[in-house]
Amino acid sequence: NFNLNASGDQIFAYQGTLSSPSFIFGINVSSGNWVDGTPRSRRTALPIALTDGTNAVTLPHIDNTKYTGSLTGSKTTILSNICTVSNWTGSDSVIQDFNGVFISDVTWSGSGNVNDYFNVIINADYSTSSNGNFSTCNCTVNSGNTLTVSSGNNIVIEEDITNNGNIIVNSGGSVVQLLSSGTDTGTNYTVERETTVQSSFNVFTYWSTPITSATFAAVAPTTHEYYSFNNATQEWVLGSATTPMNPGIGYALEGPDTGTYPGAQTATFAGAPFNNGNIANVLSFSADGDADNDWNLVGNPYPSAIDADAFISHNGTNIGGTIYFWTHNTPEDPNVNNTEDDYAMYNAAGGTAAATGGVVPDGNIASAQGFFVQALNAVTVADFFTNEMRLDSDNITFFKSTKQHKQVEKDRIWLNLESESSFSQILVGFFEDANDDIDTKYDGVRFFSKPSLNFYSIINDREYGIQGKAPLKETEIIPLGFVTNTTGEFTISIDKFEGKLNASNIYLEDRLLNTRHNLKTTDYVFNVNTTGTFNNRFHLILETEESVLNVDENKFLNEVKIINTKNGITLETLNNTIINKVAIYDLLGKEIITKQGNKNSLQIPSLLIKSNTVLIVKVTLVNGSILVNKIYRD
Repeated sequence: NFNLNASGDQIFAYQGTLSSPSFIFGINVSSGNWVDGTPRSRRTALPIALTDGTNAVTLPHIDNTKYTGSLTGSKTTILSNICTVSNWTGSDSVIQDFNGVFISDVTWSGSGNVNDYFNVIINADYSTSSNGNFSTCNCTVNSGNTLTVSSGNNIVIEEDITNNGNIIVNSGGSVVQLLSSGTDTGTNYTVERETTVQSSFNVFTYWSTPITSATFAAVAPTTHEYYSFNNATQEWVLGSATTPMNPGIGYALEGPDTGTYPGAQTATFAGAPFNNGNIANVLSFSADGDADNDWNLVGNPYPSAIDADAFISHNGTNIGGTIYFWTHNTPEDPNVNNTEDDYAMYNAAGGTAAATGGVVPDGNIASAQGFFVQALNAVTVADFFTNEMRLDSDNITFFKSTKQHKQVEKDRIWLNLESESSFSQILVGFFEDANDDIDTKYDGVRFFSKPSLNFYSIINDREYGIQGKAPLKETEIIPLGFVTNTTGEFTISIDKFEGKLNASNIYLEDRLLNTRHNLKTTDYVFNVNTTGTFNNRFHLILETEESVLNVDENKFLNEVKIINTKNGITLETLNNTIINKVAIYDLLGKEIITKQGNKNSLQIPSLLIKSNTVLIVKVTLVNGSILVNKIYRD
C-alpha cells in the first residue's frame, strides 16, 4: 500500500530515520551494477552497510519484477533465496500480481531444527537442554505442550509469544524478547529462581517478580516474615503471603520453613505472562541533603538477566552510579539484625564482595534479583527497565558473569578488612574519565546497615566502598577508615590488584603507630581496644615508577612549552596540537586544579596556584597523548 517513484530503479528497506537510517536490504533494477562512486540520475551507490548477494540483489533492468522463489525454510535460507537473481521474474509491460503469505513457519512435532524462523510453533514437548536454544520472530506453544528453557539455555523472541500450552523457565534459563511492543498471551507461564545457599529460613533474600502478576507466596507459601520497603519513609513494611509483587520493585523475603537448610531454595513465579518492554518506577528522593535517606529497593523484572552497566548508564541522571546487592552471606540470628557486610556493590569501577571468598558482582543482574539504588531525583521513570538491557546469557547465579568485555584488566586494587567474625571489602580504581573528587559513576558510598564492621575510603569526609580516581600518578595517598562495634585483632590485606598496580609499591601507613607496612609482602595485623569510628589512622600509599606510567619527560619537553611566570603558568604545544585538558597535582597526588582546553595553548592564573611548591603537570592532548612533568613554582 505505497507508491514508488517512477524515476528511480533502486529500493531500500531501512529502520530508524531518513537522516540516520539502519539499512536492511537493497534492490537494484538498473542496467549494470550499483554505482561505485557519486550517484547519478536514477542510479545510486550501495550503502556500505549492505553487500550485494548477502543483503542486497542486482536484477535485470525490468520495470515490473517480483520474487517467485521459495518462502519456506529458515530466515537465513529465505534471505539467501531472495539474493539469488534466478528467483526473480518480471516484464516491462505486464504488471505483476503479488499473492501468497510472506512468512516462514516451522512446526516442531518432536524433531528438526526450529532456529532462525519467523514463527516457531511448538506442537510437542520441547526442552532446550536436549533440543537446543533457538531464536525466532514469534513463538506459539500449542495446547497440551510444554516449552522448557533449561538452566544455562535461552530462547530469543523478536516480538510475540502465544502460549496456549505451558512455558517453564528453569532457574538459570533465559527468555529474551527484543521488541517492547511484543505481546504475551495465555497464563501458564512459570519462572523458577534458585537462591544461593541459605543457612536457615530466617535469611532474607531481595526478590522481584519476572511475571506480570505475583504475590509473596511465589517465594515461600509459608514463611515467617515478608517485607516491602517504603522508599518515601525509608522503612520496612510487614506483608503477608497475599501481598502483591509489582514489576520493577524489590522485596525482602525470608525463605520457606519447609526447605532443607543449609541449602539453596527455589522460588516459583507462576500463572501470569512474562514482563516485557519498558517497566516504570517511581523514585523517592528526600532533597534534604542526606543521601542516606534516598534508598530505593528495585528489581530485575524480566525472565532473563540484565546488563548492570546498561541499567546504570540509562538511569544515570536519576540514580547514583552504584547498585547494592544483599547477599545473605552472614548466618542469620533471628534475634539480631543483619550486618552491613551482607551488601555487595557494583559500579563502573567494578564490584566488591560481601564476605571472605564471596562472589564479586561483575556486570549482570540475574532474573528476579532485587537490589538497592540511591535516587538523585523524585521522579517517575517510564523506562526505568528496558529490553535493551536484557541479556540472553549470564543468568545462572546472582552476580556471576562471563561477558568477556568485563575481563579487561584495569588499574584497580581490592583491600579487605577482617576480624574474627566480620568482613568488609573496598575497591579503588584509576580511570581516564574519572577525577579525584566525587563522581557518582565511579564512587559508591558505603551502605551502613549496622556498625559491626564497615571499611571504606574517604572523599571529602564521606565514606565510600568503591572509589574511582583520575589516572594513576607516581604517588597516590588515599585516606582509609572503618567503623566497628567489636574489639580485638583485625587484619588489612590485599584481595587482588591489576593493571599498572602490578608494578607499584603498595603500602599501608598506620599513623597511630607511625609505621609504614608493605602490603605486597604480608598482611597487616593490628589490635583495636575500643569500639567506634577510626577515620584518621590509616592511609593507602601507592608508589609507581614514571616508566610504568608511560611518561616520557623528554617527549613532554619536546611537545609542550611551559612558561612559568609570576602571572601564572602558560602551556603551549610546539606542533599546534590541541590541548584537551590540563590537571595539576601536588607531590602527594592531590588534584589542585583541572582546566579544559580547546586550543593549542592554555593559561592558568597564579591566584589558583601556591608559590614555592613543586607541582606535577599533566597535559592531555586531543590526539590522546598524555604528557606529564614536574615544575617548581616560585
